[in-house]
Amino acid sequence: MMLTEMFEQVKPTMNWLKDTLSTTIGLYSVWIIGHYIAVQLYVHHCANLSITGFMLSPIVCATPYCKGLVWVINNGSYMITNMWILVGTWISVNIFKTIQKNT
Repeated sequence: MMLTEMFEQVKPTMNWLKDTLSTTIGLYSVWIIGHYIAVQLYVHHCANLSITGFMLSPIVCATPYCKGLVWVINNGSYMITNMWILVGTWISVNIFKTIQKNT
């Protein structure tokens, strides 16, 4: 298969991804999904609930894989928190605008 044929097959998916990520809701959705997946992977691979997992956790948690998952977890958490602050501010502004109009 030629490179141009492969590009033509992937092009619709890439356009959809570009359009989705260019919206605010799409961007926050990606962070929420990434945060959830990273948490599940971290618990399974880096902090396994077993005696072996307990014994290996000081070694495993220092690996680049686990450090990367921690980065996604932390930044995902910050993004989700900022999203709720933004939504709360938007709701408050609209409530105050409605109250101001009615008085």
